[in-house]
Amino acid sequence: MKTSSLLSLIFIFSILVATKSYGKYVVIGHEESSHAQVVAEIIKQVFERKGFNVATKSGPTETMINMLVEREIDFFVPAWITTKDQHHWESNKSKLKKVGLIFEGAEYFFSVPSYISPEDLSSISDAKRSPGIDKLKKKIFVVESDDEMIKLSQKAITAYQLKEANFIINFIKDREYLETLNNAMESKEWFIFASRSPFFINRVLDSRKLDDPKSVFIKSSEAHLIANSESWDYIKKPMQDILKKIELSIKSIEELDEVMRLRMMPVHDVARRWLGSRPNTVEYWLQP
Repeated sequence: MKTSSLLSLIFIFSILVATKSYGKYVVIGHEESSHAQVVAEIIKQVFERKGFNVATKSGPTETMINMLVEREIDFFVPAWITTKDQHHWESNKSKLKKVGLIFEGAEYFFSVPSYISPEDLSSISDAKRSPGIDKLKKKIFVVESDDEMIKLSQKAITAYQLKEANFIINFIKDREYLETLNNAMESKEWFIFASRSPFFINRVLDSRKLDDPKSVFIKSSEAHLIANSESWDYIKKPMQDILKKIELSIKSIEELDEVMRLRMMPVHDVARRWLGSRPNTVEYWLQP
């Protein structure tokens, strides 16, 4: 009899534990970029410190936001809701919640190696009339996996009439982008390449941004953590208050991106070490 009662208690306890564990399960989605992956991992580990079980998923922004609307994921980061992701946000915001600002100063732009002087090439407009025009390659390097970078680069070629000057886009695989640019710089080639912020190559390449007088590219955008409205209610306080306080700098994100991409460190370790090196920041986030 006692054995039966004990087994019953163990069974009930197991159900309660399983229910509690399942009740604290969330999924964080992020766009397909290394900097987004590491930001999502930091948020994931903050959730885990508060007892949540967390999974992550990645995909194109439009797909992720559609999944967020249907609550196939609970959170998405980073959402540029005033610029490149504005349409997706405005179309679905009745079912979504803007949680907080994760980072600001996000942007896209064209860059050139620093050994090309501003006197020779200071803005995108100069590409057609630079004193060194004969040296300048007609291929503009662009990461083929970044849809927004491709769209803005094509828009810039049209706006600045670069197509008439025989400029074309040279699509490069994400994993080959840095090597391609490094090789061109070692040869002291004159070329233009597309970049964004945050992006680890801004830390490892000696380059500078070209002016964009026609304002084709996104400048100084804000990136937010957004949630499914039901998921937001589901996590309750104090987790809601914690998420509202999480904010990172562009510099920190690019440092994390660099460590993961160049040192080949797993994203879990990159985020764990970063959080461990900033106990005061983490304490501020987690305090009531």
